[in-house]
Amino acid sequence: MSGNNRFDSMTAVFDGQDRMVRRLDNAGNRTAWAYDGVGNVLEVQGPDGYRISFAYDLANQPYAAFDEQGRMVMTSRDVLGRPLTVTDPAGATTEYDYHGDAQDGRLARIRVPAIPGQGNGRAVEFDYDAGGLPTQTRRISAGGAARSSLSFTDALGRLVRALSEPDDQGQRLQTCYRFDGLSNLTEVWAGPTTDITRAECNFAETTLKLQQSSTWDDFGNELSRSDALGRTWQYRYDYHGHLESSQTPEQAQAGTRTTYGYDASLRGLLKSRTVPGSGAAGQRVTWTRNALGQVTRAETKDGSGAAVVTYDYAFDVAHRLESVTDSRTGRTIVYGWEPGGRLSSIALGREGSSTQASPLWRFQYDGTGRLTGISAPNGQTVAMSLDATGRLTEKVWPDGARSSYAW
Repeated sequence: MSGNNRFDSMTAVFDGQDRMVRRLDNAGNRTAWAYDGVGNVLEVQGPDGYRISFAYDLANQPYAAFDEQGRMVMTSRDVLGRPLTVTDPAGATTEYDYHGDAQDGRLARIRVPAIPGQGNGRAVEFDYDAGGLPTQTRRISAGGAARSSLSFTDALGRLVRALSEPDDQGQRLQTCYRFDGLSNLTEVWAGPTTDITRAECNFAETTLKLQQSSTWDDFGNELSRSDALGRTWQYRYDYHGHLESSQTPEQAQAGTRTTYGYDASLRGLLKSRTVPGSGAAGQRVTWTRNALGQVTRAETKDGSGAAVVTYDYAFDVAHRLESVTDSRTGRTIVYGWEPGGRLSSIALGREGSSTQASPLWRFQYDGTGRLTGISAPNGQTVAMSLDATGRLTEKVWPDGARSSYAW
């Protein structure tokens, strides 16, 4: 609020145990929660009426989730509560294994379901150091072949050397990182290698090349960045840490900078950006915002002050984008939304007005809110069928042609 003006609101209702049971947004759209006797969420109902339900074991850990059409995701757990299997609505199961006490029970392996024609599913395995940081990741194919990538960290846990999976000749991409005393990344080096044992990079190697370097101030603001060709970008900041000016390599040769302005009344949100130069060589963009910080106008002028383009934005009572108007044509695109926030239509407004002239596109959703149809301005519709997990199985075109998909 500002004075007597209210810009946003949310109303919540709590039960006798201080649990939120209903919430209304600024537009009056309602979300509701239901709980069991110990406070577990049993059901969430969104503004569009879609429901998600949950079931819990005796340890109050969720083992099943249901959508409105009864499709279910099942999770089995070990005695420590860690997931062992997750089965999707189509019956495909992802399995999880864990290390023993030597690696503190961390995740050791993820195996995905086998695809048709293969006896086993692919898997990913993980190893860790004594501090719990990953040191090796192995990707295992359905046939059992493995390819590994390696990571090496310093005493502060920062990644200093990373090795990709090997190519057919055994070469790996080696990426090396350097940091300053405040752990800001200062240099990135890269090059091929076959050495998989060294914990630190040998920067004397001729194959290792500097890719990027940066300098920082004491507050973590990047002051400069140089690429592999030696080109440098520079940055300056104001007292509040906002980017005040930037300079590209080309601007450095001309002795100019791009400057930025901020709106102190809107918590320092970006208000303007000015690129020096006359005519088309320069540019000034200014943003006008509402009390919530949403952009209501974006105006671009060239270096001589001549208008290039202006976009005007309007928002509905739920703060969703309602329309966009382009100054070059005077035409407006109008957006329609379902209460829960799903896009329902895109229309072209009347010239010079945000009033909807005629629907351009309409979008249909199934009982759980998944996109199932798109209708064009001429009434023709592209229809989509989905399987239990939400994957596209069939697309029907307006002329009756069908495209089928197998997973």
